[in-house]
Order: sequence, then C-alpha cells, then structure tokens
Amino acid sequence: MREFKVELIPILMGKVEKEFRSKLNDELKDSPAKGKDVVYLLILSQYEGCTLKDLTELSSFDKAYTTNAIKKLGELGFVFCDKKNADSRKFSIYLTDEGKAYVKFVNEKANKIRKDIFSFLTDAEIDSMNHIAMKIGDYFWRK
Repeated sequence: MREFKVELIPILMGKVEKEFRSKLNDELKDSPAKGKDVVYLLILSQYEGCTLKDLTELSSFDKAYTTNAIKKLGELGFVFCDKKNADSRKFSIYLTDEGKAYVKFVNEKANKIRKDIFSFLTDAEIDSMNHIAMKIGDYFWRK
C-alpha cells in the first residue's frame, strides 16, 4: 500500500474544482445564473435562511461580491430576502420556487460532470469519498 500523501489533497481538490467549474460553466453558458453566482444558490439549497454574512463565509467570496450576487439573483427571481423592516441591514435569504427549480437543473448538470470526472473510481470508492466529503463539509460549514 502506498503512503498517504495528505499534502496532495489541497492540490488535487483544486484541480478537481477547476475542471468541474470549467465544465459546469460551459454547460451553463446560456443560462441566467452561472459562475460563482451558482455557488450561492447551492449553499441556500442546503442552508435555508442564510444571511449575507453566512453566505460570504460559506462561499469564501468577498462581501461586496456576495451582496451584488444576491441582488442579481433576486432580480432573476431565484432568491428573496426576508427583511423584518424596510431599512433592516440583517435579513435572511431564501430560494424561491424558481430558484429551487434552477438548483435542480444545475444539480442534474453537475451530477453528470461529477460522474465524468470521477469515472475511473469504483462505486465503493465514490461512496467512501462522499462520506469523507460530508465529514469535511460538516466540519467547515457547521452552523
């Protein structure tokens, strides 16, 4: 058995992410939301009611980009902001039905891409990788 090279994990994750984003952007090039904006939709599909601060932390994008992206996604009808009053600075963000349908569309495309990227792995290896990914996600994205 080969020695576990933990130092390779960030490098390999970066390579997988780059290939995945490139292929997904190609698939979504004629769609209303693409690129980094889709990340917010995917986060909101898992964590309903995030604030701008939550989305900024979970996405690792800067606050200005997050604010502009949520505004754009709102204009597209994919999200709505639940403000307690008109001048409230802190509010929760939710997917609309249209946003949920778009996330489903994106996930269908993304699943095909993932299957292509990881086609060299067995089902058991994919199950193991999913388990590890969920543990890493729970650690970094815990609320």
